Amino acid sequence: MGWSIARALDFVQDRDWALEPAQGVVFLATAFATFIIAELIGGNGFIAAFVAGMVFGNTYRHDPHFIGEFMEGAGQILPMAAFFGFGAFLLPDGLAHMTPQTVILAICFLTFVRIVPIWLSLTGSGLPTREKLFLGWFGPRGLASILFTLIIMDEFDFPTEDELLACVTMSAFLSVFLHGRSANPLVRRLGKATYCNDKTMSKPEAYDIRRYIAQTEAGRWRRRGTGCCSSLALTAALTGGQTLSCIWSRNLSRKSASATNSTPAGLP
Repeated sequence: MGWSIARALDFVQDRDWALEPAQGVVFLATAFATFIIAELIGGNGFIAAFVAGMVFGNTYRHDPHFIGEFMEGAGQILPMAAFFGFGAFLLPDGLAHMTPQTVILAICFLTFVRIVPIWLSLTGSGLPTREKLFLGWFGPRGLASILFTLIIMDEFDFPTEDELLACVTMSAFLSVFLHGRSANPLVRRLGKATYCNDKTMSKPEAYDIRRYIAQTEAGRWRRRGTGCCSSLALTAALTGGQTLSCIWSRNLSRKSASATNSTPAGLP
C-alpha cells in the first residue's frame, strides 16, 4: 500500500496535478486504508500502518516536507482530541483509584523505564551524554500506553483493572505536566551547550531547536530517515483516532451499565 501510493503521488507530482494540501489528505488516507485492510485480513493494523509509512517515505522521490507539515498540523488533530477525551473521562477515574504505589510506578515509567532503554539503544551513536539524556527524557511519548490499556480492559476481565488504569493515567498525566513544563528550559540549556561547544553556529541558531537538530548528527539521521518520520506520522494519527474511539466507547458502556443498574426492579 505504501509503495503504490508513493508511486502514484510521484506520477501526479511529475505532471504537477496535485496541490500540497491534497498530498497530506492522501497521506492520511494511506494510514486508514492500510489499517482497515490489515484488520480485515486478520493482521495488526498498527504494524501495517507503520510499515506502510516506512515504505512510503523510502519510495517517494519528491520533496517530502509535507510529511513534517502534516505531523505538525492536521496530523495532530486526532491525538489532541484523544488527549482531551483522556482528561475528560479517564483521568478522573485514574485519580479516584490512585494510590502511593501507582504514583511510584508512574514516576519509574517516566524515568528509569524510559531513559535506560533509550540510552542503551544510542550506544555507539556518538551522541554526547546531554543529548542522550534529552532524547531519553522526551521520547518516545504518546497515546500508545493508554490505547493498549483500554484494549486490554475491553477484551479481558481481571481483578486489578482499576489499579492498572490508575497507573497508566497517572503516567500520562505526569508526562503531560512534567514534559510540558521542562521542554523550553531544557531546549534552551541544550542550545547554550551547543553554542559553547560549536562556535560555527550563531547564537540564534543555537537557541532554535529546529536549526539545532538540522545541524547535528541526529539531524542528519532524521533527514535520512524520511521513512521513519512517515511511519511515526501515520501511527500517531491512527493511535489518536483509535484511542479517542476507545475512550468514547468506554464512556458509553459505563453510562449504559449505570442506567441499567439504576432501573427499578420490575420495569423493562
